[in-house]
Amino acid sequence: MSLFALLICSFTLFVICQTKTFAYKRDAKSFVMSMDEYTDWRIENDQTYAQSSMQTVTINIDGEEYTKTFHGDKVKDAIYLFGIDLEDTDEVNLDVEKPLEDGDNIIITSKEGNGEESFIHFTPLLPDGKKRIIFTNGGSNPQRKVYDFDRDISIDVNFLKNLVEEENLKDYKRIWVYVGKSDAPLSALTKGFEDVKLDSNNKPKKYLKKLEDMNSVAYSANNRRTRVSWGNKTTIPGYIAVDPDKIPYGTKLFIVSKDGSFVYGNAIAADTGKGLKEGTCDFDLIIDSYEESCWFGRKYLEAYIIG
Repeated sequence: MSLFALLICSFTLFVICQTKTFAYKRDAKSFVMSMDEYTDWRIENDQTYAQSSMQTVTINIDGEEYTKTFHGDKVKDAIYLFGIDLEDTDEVNLDVEKPLEDGDNIIITSKEGNGEESFIHFTPLLPDGKKRIIFTNGGSNPQRKVYDFDRDISIDVNFLKNLVEEENLKDYKRIWVYVGKSDAPLSALTKGFEDVKLDSNNKPKKYLKKLEDMNSVAYSANNRRTRVSWGNKTTIPGYIAVDPDKIPYGTKLFIVSKDGSFVYGNAIAADTGKGLKEGTCDFDLIIDSYEESCWFGRKYLEAYIIG
């Protein structure tokens, strides 16, 4: 072996030994483990890409860089196998439908960009402290397995692996982890609502008009780059669908249950739909995920018009 080849091998070994632990989680649609462990386990349990050629790609997430070799047909496959679920606010330097090529450098920039990592999504739609794990097998009409646990259960990689083995869930390729939290906000809107002050029952102290018993359902635009009707804006929690003949687009509201125990919070009338125009419901609230929108069911809420 030549001196040059020996140096190359030594450098490669050093880089491999220095590989950082991959624990980045964008929206808690999967769980945290080391990059190698996560990707290898995902490939082992997902045969979708088994016929693809091996590709070595680099993914840069908000300045943190990781390299991995695996099967994949398109850029979106690489992102999936790295354990990342894209948010609407994420920017990717390559077209996600582009055929994956050896050496691709995929750069993902998130709006938050603070590097905080968590594999748990907090939701007020579960009892405070309760934990729920959802397994799905993908597809246009996916089957789901739902498991609920008490607050004293610690959910980590080994816990999930054991659950997959014990419940024979190897065909269920996606995992969601949620924890109930009483003060987790549903609405993502803050701009324009700075002056809204609440009383002890989570009701606005000042408002223009109060709407009672508003028949409310929920929907999700999770992982889809859809737009709302008002100003062609990307869907986020806080935008709600209404009958614009009754509540004009752009109306600012604060939405809460009558007893103050459930708070959707800041909202803007921004979308509509057939059911709303036909009077089937009064509000269709955008919720963070499909699962949460299903848990929401139907609620009769109060709405305070504040602007």
